[in-house]
Amino acid sequence: MNCVPELVLTLVRIILSIQSHLSAFAYVFTKFPDDQKESIHALVDDTYNIIQEEETDEGYKALLADIADQTEYNVLASDLLNDSTKILLKELANAQKFIKDPDKVFHPFLKERSTSAVNLQVEKHKASILHAFKHHHYPIVQIKLDELVDLQSVLKNDTIEITYRDCINQLTHDWNTQINVDKHKFNKCIKEDILAYKQTIDKLKSADPLRRHLYEAICMRPFKNIFEIRSNYKYNCINWRKFELTLLSLNLCIKKFVNYCKKINIKQDLCEKFEKTLEEIDQQL
Repeated sequence: MNCVPELVLTLVRIILSIQSHLSAFAYVFTKFPDDQKESIHALVDDTYNIIQEEETDEGYKALLADIADQTEYNVLASDLLNDSTKILLKELANAQKFIKDPDKVFHPFLKERSTSAVNLQVEKHKASILHAFKHHHYPIVQIKLDELVDLQSVLKNDTIEITYRDCINQLTHDWNTQINVDKHKFNKCIKEDILAYKQTIDKLKSADPLRRHLYEAICMRPFKNIFEIRSNYKYNCINWRKFELTLLSLNLCIKKFVNYCKKINIKQDLCEKFEKTLEEIDQQL
């Protein structure tokens, strides 16, 4: 009988307005020896009388009183392993006694021992989240954070909420720190890239007068266009579309030049044939 008050307290915590739902309860005692079944009502009644003056929880007292009332004339004390369950099921399967809208009636409740277990699991989740984030296992981080959110939505526990916020703050700090480091590296690479372009442009500009003599040398214009695009957007705001068009323009120029050379070859062949024909005519004359 010592476990009954604890079970009653658990029910009272799960169903806050338990006095309004007492008709839905039936009480089955499964661990009483046959010679003690007749004393169940007296034990419950004694327990109720003991806590009557000291207990302030009205739901707790109401549930104990209901147990005493239901066991006064009829006690359900079945041996679940040996007795027939038909009678018990008929007693319990009364649709009129079911709680309607259970989602609105039942509320999550944790005993002290369960609270400790939940807190321990939450700390394990936090450690897993930070470890996974450090090693870039972001899907695991997402799963663990979602589990904390789901658990908090059910239990409404301050520890879970605080732990979740701690994780979010730590991850945000670590993420921003890493992004700033990567951005610095990226800007450094872009700056070095632009400096290399500038050095190339300066070299080509200084040699530009030689183009009058070096007819087949590649001109500097495509490189200059690329340099202007990269520098105008301060390294990390590049107009990629214009950059791509510049490269496309360069490729088209090369293709046109190749086609032009092919046409020259064709015309050269025609000229050679024409010249040969003239020579043949001259010989005949």
